[in-house]
Amino acid sequence: MILEKITMKSCVGKYATLDHDIHSGAGYGMGTGCRVKIISANNRGMTVQTERCPCCQQYAMISRVQRCDLTLEECK
Repeated sequence: MILEKITMKSCVGKYATLDHDIHSGAGYGMGTGCRVKIISANNRGMTVQTERCPCCQQYAMISRVQRCDLTLEECK
C-alpha cells in the first residue's frame, strides 16, 4: 500500500508491484506481484502500465488503480 503522506502525483514515473489481482471494466487483468509503471494520476486514481512483452511488444494498461492496490518499489 502506498502511504497517505505520499501524493499520487509524486508517484508518476515510478515502478510498483500489485498487492492483489486487479481488473479493468473491459475484463483485462493483472496478477498479484506484477511489476507496473505508474504513468499518470488524478483524483480518481492512477493509471498503470506493464512492461512490453519482448516477443510481441504488447502491454496492458489499467486506470483508476487506488493506492491500496500498489506497493512502490525502492529506488535502486
